[in-house]
Amino acid sequence: MNTPCSSAHLPTEWQQARLSRDARFDGVFYIGVLTTGIFCRPICPARLPKEDNVRYLRSPAEATQQGFRPCRRCRPEYSPTAAQQWPDERLDAALQAIENGFLDHYDVPSLARTVDLSDRQLRRLFQHNLGITPAHAGETRRLLLAKQLLCESNLPITEVALAAGFNSVRRFNSKIQSFYQQTPTDIRKARRHALTPMENTWVVDLPHSPHYPWQQVFRFYQQRAIEHLERAGDDFFQRVIVLDQQPLLLSCEKLPHRAALRLTVTGARPAQLSRLIALARKALDLNSNHLAIAEHLSHSRWLASRRTISGPIALPGAWDAFEYLIRAIVGQQVSVKAARTLTRRLLERCGEKVTFGEQSWYLFPTAGVLASADLSNMGMPRSRIDTLQNVARAQLNGDIELNITHSGLHPADALAALRHALLAIKGIGPWTADYLLMRGFYQPDIWLDTDLGIIHALKQRDPQLNKQSLRTIADDCAPWRSYAVLGLWQSLSGEQ
Repeated sequence: MNTPCSSAHLPTEWQQARLSRDARFDGVFYIGVLTTGIFCRPICPARLPKEDNVRYLRSPAEATQQGFRPCRRCRPEYSPTAAQQWPDERLDAALQAIENGFLDHYDVPSLARTVDLSDRQLRRLFQHNLGITPAHAGETRRLLLAKQLLCESNLPITEVALAAGFNSVRRFNSKIQSFYQQTPTDIRKARRHALTPMENTWVVDLPHSPHYPWQQVFRFYQQRAIEHLERAGDDFFQRVIVLDQQPLLLSCEKLPHRAALRLTVTGARPAQLSRLIALARKALDLNSNHLAIAEHLSHSRWLASRRTISGPIALPGAWDAFEYLIRAIVGQQVSVKAARTLTRRLLERCGEKVTFGEQSWYLFPTAGVLASADLSNMGMPRSRIDTLQNVARAQLNGDIELNITHSGLHPADALAALRHALLAIKGIGPWTADYLLMRGFYQPDIWLDTDLGIIHALKQRDPQLNKQSLRTIADDCAPWRSYAVLGLWQSLSGEQ
C-alpha cells in the first residue's frame, strides 16, 4: 500500500508551495499535521507547522484514511480538483462516477463494470495510484458533502443525510460524530451563514477561490442566453433543466460580500442535490485552479509578448450535452445573436412549456421530439435541419454516446468514438464535434484551429500569422488549450 509523502521523497515544489502558501498548488496536494490530526490545503492561513510534523497527501480520501480530519479554516471540501494524468484513464472515469454519486446507489463491482474492469482490478488500480479503495473514496465524498450541506444549505438535517448519500439518518449521525468529532446539530449551529428553509426550494452556497473569474462566466452565459430557456445578467444565471424526467429550475447568483455563488434549485428531491451540485460545479468551472492555468498560459511566448490573454480564465460548460450539440449545429456559420434567435424559434416550436411560480419556461426539446418535428420555415437551410434531425435519430438509436461516464470504454476512447460517430453524420465537421467536447464534456485541452474568432483575435496582434504560428501557439497552451480559446474569444470583447 502507498504511504503519504514525507519530506524525503515528495515533489520538490510541494515543500516550497506549502511554505509560501502558493495558490497554484491548491488541490494538487494536502498537508496532514501530526500534532493536531488535521489536514489542510496548501493555502491554509493557519500557523505553519514544523516540517517534521507534516505529511504530504494526494487527496482528501487519502488524508481521511490516514486518520486526519479536515481543517475548519481552509475547508478542504472546497478545494479545486487537480488535473491528473493517470497511467490508466479508467481510474479517472471511476473517480468521476464516484464524484457524481455512483456509489450512493450502486456497489463497487457495478462501478468496475462501468469502466470495463473486474472488481479486483479496480481495487488494485485505486490502491496502487491513490493508496485508497473505491469504497473509501465514496465514503470521503459523502462526509465532505455532508459538511458542505450542513454549513452552506437550507436543508433540514434529516434531508442532508439523504442528499449526501447516506442510506439512514442513524448511520449519518454516527459517521459525522466519529469523523468530525461533532454532531450534525453542532456543525449546523456553528455555521456563519444561516439560510431560511423554503418550500420545494433548496439553497446551497458554493464557495470559490478569490481568483475565480465569475464576471467572465456570467458574461459568457449572458451573451448566449436563449429566451424562455435561460435568463442571465451581470451577476446571475437562471435556467430550466430536466433530471430524471423531472423539470427543475436552477438559479445561480454571485454573493456580493462573500467569495461564493448561491445555487437555488426549485422542484428537486433532496436525493438529487449531490448530482446537481456536481453538475453546477462542472458547468460553472468551479473545480479548476484558474490561477495555475493562467500562469501556465502566460508562459506562451507568443501570447505573453502580445498581451493577448491576461488574468484567470474560466471554461463555462454545458448543462446538457445533447442540448449543446443541437445548439452548436444551429449556430454553425451564423453569429451568436442569430444562433440565439434560431434556437429560440426551435424552443418555442418543439419545447414543452412549464411554469415555476408565476414565470413560464420552455424545456429544451428531446431527441424524440426533434427527430420527427416539422422544422420548415424556421430560417435554417434544409441541409442544417437534416443534420439536426439525423443527430436526434442517432441519439435515439444509441449511435452516439452522450453519457461517457457510464460507458464501458476508456474515457479517451469513448470521446474519440463519439467524435468519430459525429463526423460520420453529414453536416457535422471538426469545429462542431470539438466544441461539443470542450463545453459538453468539459475537456480542458481542445483547440479550435479553424475557428474564425480565434484567427481574428490572433491576427489583430500579428497580421502575419500563419499555420506554423497557430501550431506553435496550440502547443504552448497544452494541456489548457480550451482555456486559451475562451481567452481569445474574450479578447474580442464578446465578438466571435
